[in-house]
Amino acid sequence: CISYNPSKSKIMHFGRKLVKPTFTMYGNVLDYADDCRYLGVVIVAGKIFSCSHVGPLIKFRSAANTVLNVQRRPSENVLMMLLYSSCVPIMTYAFEVVPYSAGQIQSLNVALNDCIRRIFGYNRWESVRFLRMNMGYPSITDIFNQRRKNFIDNIPRIRNPTLLALESLYL
Repeated sequence: CISYNPSKSKIMHFGRKLVKPTFTMYGNVLDYADDCRYLGVVIVAGKIFSCSHVGPLIKFRSAANTVLNVQRRPSENVLMMLLYSSCVPIMTYAFEVVPYSAGQIQSLNVALNDCIRRIFGYNRWESVRFLRMNMGYPSITDIFNQRRKNFIDNIPRIRNPTLLALESLYL
């Protein structure tokens, strides 16, 4: 008893490039989509299942610019706390389950490091790793690894058969 709207329906193809057949719904031809947003995550069609990191990266930079472009500049400690409490969660949304590649995680890490350089007046070629570590702030890679580990460790506690079946994918 569900009726679908063909003008709002699209097709995504995952796997090898094949001649794309024409699908119809209620006599209307359905279009193919290159990507789709689901629960705030952009899923990209291609040879393998993947997600885009561009949207979270743009939103992170927008939020970071809002935090860092103030007339009365607070201390570096306050700016770092604001960056990590307000901006980094935007970039790390759904980190536990989104299959970002190592290159995508690296570009997110570069964006965070660029903001830290901006706070402390470092040049692009200067490393902020030691500074960040001494202040007790993790890198994006560290955040990703910790959240993924916590997610995997909590799967058996959830007692959801679907998640238990998917557990092997994360190990």
